[in-house]
Amino acid sequence: MVSRLEAILPRTFSIGFAVAWTIWKLLAALTSPLVSWDGMVYWLNGLSYLQGRSPVYEFFRPPVLPLFLGLTQALGFGLWTSVIWHPIVTGASGLMLFLVLRSFVREWLASVSTVIFLMTSVVQYWSVTILTHGFATLLLLAGTYFIIRPTFKNELVGAALLSIIWRRRRITDLDAVLVGGVLPVSPFLLSQPSLVLDTVHEIFGAEILGQKSVFVASSSIVATSPAFYLSWLIGNFQLLTILLAIGLFAAIKIRNSLVFALWFMPYFVGFSILSNRQDRFVFELAPAIAALVVIGAEYTMRRTSRTKMVSLGLLLLVGLFVVNQTVTTVSQPAIGYQLNDTQLSTSYQIIGQAIEAHTNSTDVVLAENNVPWLSYYSSRYVYLSRTAQVTSGLALQSYVQQFHPTPNLLVAMPFYGSNMALLNSLPYLSLVEVVGTPALGDAYLFRVSLP
Repeated sequence: MVSRLEAILPRTFSIGFAVAWTIWKLLAALTSPLVSWDGMVYWLNGLSYLQGRSPVYEFFRPPVLPLFLGLTQALGFGLWTSVIWHPIVTGASGLMLFLVLRSFVREWLASVSTVIFLMTSVVQYWSVTILTHGFATLLLLAGTYFIIRPTFKNELVGAALLSIIWRRRRITDLDAVLVGGVLPVSPFLLSQPSLVLDTVHEIFGAEILGQKSVFVASSSIVATSPAFYLSWLIGNFQLLTILLAIGLFAAIKIRNSLVFALWFMPYFVGFSILSNRQDRFVFELAPAIAALVVIGAEYTMRRTSRTKMVSLGLLLLVGLFVVNQTVTTVSQPAIGYQLNDTQLSTSYQIIGQAIEAHTNSTDVVLAENNVPWLSYYSSRYVYLSRTAQVTSGLALQSYVQQFHPTPNLLVAMPFYGSNMALLNSLPYLSLVEVVGTPALGDAYLFRVSLP
């Protein structure tokens, strides 16, 4: 009876914890829906799918979220309900992590990994908004789950799941990756050759030539050191970092758990090299971090006679970690902008309607960093920048030219410090409309005609 209870308790706990965590975050998301600029872009991508257009903006992101957001819109639900997807897939990722780790560590340690992942402050904080990270982790874990199964059939399914999120990692045979990745989308590829060529062209321009629209808001991001993620890891995981290091060593030494080292190291190094360093990218590292911590604990327990002491020490550290991460999460400022400010929403709506009247559905707009909601209210891609800080016409022209595609419209707002005297004097900007708003004052819309 005791042995049977010990067998079912970890999986029961993992399921219960993941479900309770998901309900908690769903309630938090629906009670106070907070949507970032990224969320606005994904919402527009979903709208584009419904309109028969396949947007290449941020094409290197998982395409799954815009499809779900398109489904949300097709069912008649609004932005308010679109925040449900990220908590759901993040909670499912925690459960999938448990299922994967059962093959590498004892089950109660696999349950601990679920707690570590879901309670990490970055995961807690960013799970209540519209982002792709939860989908990325779920698909990566689902792909890993099938790949570690012994049959080629399951390996093929795993490779297909991994291919969906554009991650290429040598954790299975190349033929399985190629076949598994191409088969699910081959009918679409064969029927849309021009779209494939256009997408390849866009990928080359973004990844090789550096013409990435994803960096349009980079001017609003504070520059950070390449050691940013290492400092974050040590500062948040503290003594658990020791187990993580042991787990990384064990994962490399024990080849059947090498997948987690191959997940952790490229992401960790890659994110550190990128100039756009933000703590939310830790979200996609978090499953590998949690896995390596418990693999380190398993490795330690197998090489010591004081198993109970190690177990109690781990549980104590995890308990302190959970408290620390929760306090960190609740002390952070809210994400995005609230929907319940009537005057602000009306102001965005007025400006959004003006933008829509002066642009086509494929046009892009340049606006101040403080107004991410314009993307939603105008149904246009509104790049965020800090044009108010530009002090010369030549510098502004060079700044606008760096965006791909080039913006067709510039929205200036004295409320946020726009230099109206400078903008009115520039020959490549022509004023097309001035709209008044109850919360943000006047907004000036300029047509952009670069030489």
